[in-house]
Amino acid sequence: MVSTITVSEEVRRKLMGMKLELGYRSVEELLKAMIADFEEKQLEKASESFRKKLKERNLTLEGIMRENEKIRREIYKEWFQK
Repeated sequence: MVSTITVSEEVRRKLMGMKLELGYRSVEELLKAMIADFEEKQLEKASESFRKKLKERNLTLEGIMRENEKIRREIYKEWFQK
């Protein structure tokens, strides 16, 4: 499905300039790349926040995984080894 969006002439000129300068075949391709970059930056922010919270609580991802493995084993024993 194709759709259109309205932008000012200034924004259109900038998008076209970026498209040409960066070598994209279309503005849509440029916008998809911009969206991917934005999503990657959001993921990096979330990852940094997660690491910071782990550090504040003196936790490591490996430690959490070990603890979860212990819990899964206990649940398995409780439910399936009667």
